[in-house]
Amino acid sequence: APTTAEFLLINPSARSSGAGGASSFAGEADSLFLNPSLLAARRYDGKTKISAGYSAWTQNTNFGSFAGAFPFGERSAFGIGVLRLGAGGIEQRDVSGALVNGNLSVSNTAIVISCARAFGAKSPTAEEENHGSARSDLQSKFSLGASLKFISLDYASSSDGASVSAAALDLGAAGNISSDGKTMIAAVASNIGADINNQKLPLDFRLGIARSPSKSLTISAELEYPVHLDIKPKIGAEYSFYDETKRSFSLRLGMERIKGLSSGGGLSDVSFSVGGGFRMPVGRPSSDGETLIKENDIMAARPFDISIDYAFTTLGADLAPAHRISIGIDF
Repeated sequence: APTTAEFLLINPSARSSGAGGASSFAGEADSLFLNPSLLAARRYDGKTKISAGYSAWTQNTNFGSFAGAFPFGERSAFGIGVLRLGAGGIEQRDVSGALVNGNLSVSNTAIVISCARAFGAKSPTAEEENHGSARSDLQSKFSLGASLKFISLDYASSSDGASVSAAALDLGAAGNISSDGKTMIAAVASNIGADINNQKLPLDFRLGIARSPSKSLTISAELEYPVHLDIKPKIGAEYSFYDETKRSFSLRLGMERIKGLSSGGGLSDVSFSVGGGFRMPVGRPSSDGETLIKENDIMAARPFDISIDYAFTTLGADLAPAHRISIGIDF
């Protein structure tokens, strides 16, 4: 059966995209788009997480995202986000292939509301944090999450337009499966919902595992199954460098199958990705006791973190590569 709202399958996270698209690499806030349980799977430090992302695609297509994640008690979190795909200048053709007067523009939007709850979570001590023995990404024993999506598909031409709306549900789970707290598995079912004009939503399943053998290194493997396509394996890695002020710079590599395992093919059916990111604490004391900004600055009383991530992803032989950038603030 034909599918619609395919933009829901686009990964908005530059961090995740740079490491092969695995959902375990999603940032703090934009994880609600890939697996809502990850909002609570990570140790929540009582801060609000905000992220914004932008992707430049081919054929005058742009994709943007905005997300906010908020702690609720010690074990819960909720979030809200927006996805938008915009494209213009699309040629219209009739059933015979002949050009039709006027170009088509597309505007697809999804508003996402998420909640998550951690079970058996144990935050690391200050000593563990200072010595780097605790991996903040992989702290909770088990977490569950759900997202409700409100979808709007708008199509407009020079002569007329059309708009349809729908709702969909995401259900996710993540769990720490090792005694050292460094291995996590995660699963999610996305875009569960009714048909739109006899077209199905792009139902999608993901199952992945992530391992952090050290504070600096994380590796991940994931299987994604868009029901209307085929199973797509993904692998990725991230290595981070830290300095004495807790600033970090990360490098990422990854790859995934574009057309699925059963399609055969060679490297033209594989997407390769490379990316990097920078994270900087602002207003926090450094190792010598001096703050990173002036003491009389208003932000010194409320420190925050700024992160910037970039990803370059090939899309096979038929499409030009995609560029993604994400900016995050934790405060």
